[in-house]
Amino acid sequence: MSFFSFKGIEYGHYVDDSKGLEHLIHSTEAFMDLADMLNMNYFDMSLNVRLSVCFGSRGRGNALGHYEADTKAINFTKHKGCLGILAHEYFHAIDNYLFDFSHSYKNGQMGYVTDIKNIGLSLSLEVVEAIQDLRSSILSGNGYESVNIEPSKQVRSASRYTCVLLINMLRET
Repeated sequence: MSFFSFKGIEYGHYVDDSKGLEHLIHSTEAFMDLADMLNMNYFDMSLNVRLSVCFGSRGRGNALGHYEADTKAINFTKHKGCLGILAHEYFHAIDNYLFDFSHSYKNGQMGYVTDIKNIGLSLSLEVVEAIQDLRSSILSGNGYESVNIEPSKQVRSASRYTCVLLINMLRET
């Protein structure tokens, strides 16, 4: 948990140890790959220690996963959830984080910065314009581009090393 500085990690009652370990290992790899693609360091992936990760504890209907703005938590379902949805749910977390930031974390409301009419005053004009452009691209469907990104050898090596450390730590407990 301290590797990414998440606020917390939660497992559902019906997630057994082997499934929990599997989720932990694969999510670690996915977060490392996403951090590399976003050019973020691993510690910042928690959005200033605000983000929690849940495995099989907060499932909703047929969803593969979801983001909860009120608890700042990304949940992956136990069986249906796949870690390929991480980037989608992480975008919701960033969207919500920027909303809170735009209000200096003081307005007491939940929201998303892509809801343009509710952006606070703490974001620069450049960031607001970038958000507006992104929102327009998403809504028009003209912003889609299929790209294949191969993780670097350094990332793969670090990911494997981290997973080995995690497995060894869990076996010792």
